Amino acid sequence: MKLTARHGAAGAGAAAVIALAVSFTGPFEGLVTHVYKDRLGTGQPWTYCYGDTLDPQFGHTYTKAECDADLAKKLGEFDTGLRACTAVPLPTKVEVAFLDGSYNLGVGWYCRNIAPLANAGRLADACSKLPDYDHAGGHVLKGLTIRREAERDLCFAGIAEGLPH
Repeated sequence: MKLTARHGAAGAGAAAVIALAVSFTGPFEGLVTHVYKDRLGTGQPWTYCYGDTLDPQFGHTYTKAECDADLAKKLGEFDTGLRACTAVPLPTKVEVAFLDGSYNLGVGWYCRNIAPLANAGRLADACSKLPDYDHAGGHVLKGLTIRREAERDLCFAGIAEGLPH
């Protein structure tokens, strides 16, 4: 993944973003260290770790380290997408908040709904908009409300801390 200082987290900074994102996103996704049948019917019936569906190893018990490494890789891929439509540097915690939302709702959601505000220099408005996305299937879901509020709080904490140096 190619990262630039223009986007706020080059080199070691990018690693810090991903490390914080794993610790923030992981609990919301939930860790299960064995393969299980997904009861939500996402189209991929077998799931493991933090909702992973690719190449499940039946009978294998995954370690937290294996699951964290896989989540970090995926978050890095989502962060690349997030950065592609972000034209301004983001404070680390702001980036993590947006990355968690992108991981849960998709990079397209971020690029359409949050990035335009961030790119216009309206980070507070972008942070404030996160709780608007706490529904699925036309219903507000308590778990999503809690997640979006945590993203918003992390986002505002990032604004208060300012840009990484």
